[in-house]
Amino acid sequence: MTPKYTPANIDEVTQVFPAHVLDLMPKMEDIPEEFRHGNTPWDRLFSAWFFCGLSKLELTLAEGIDKDKALRHDSSVDRVFEKLQDASGGSAQTA
Repeated sequence: MTPKYTPANIDEVTQVFPAHVLDLMPKMEDIPEEFRHGNTPWDRLFSAWFFCGLSKLELTLAEGIDKDKALRHDSSVDRVFEKLQDASGGSAQTA
């Protein structure tokens, strides 16, 4: 099965200083309802990652998803400076 969304190629500058991440995130209407309001295991994972950092992370990714590329993509979304309604749903969709 091919994932609907795949991680983008993110360069180092964009990863550290993302200016425009809306193109890296799915449209809100494409995000399943359970990811829109928080309080999911994914929200807790990305909250811990953002606020505390993760020293060890073991994920089983969908077939065809490159782990390093996905982590760089999610890292860029989590560092967003744009005003967004909710970035966590976008992160969950690329993992």
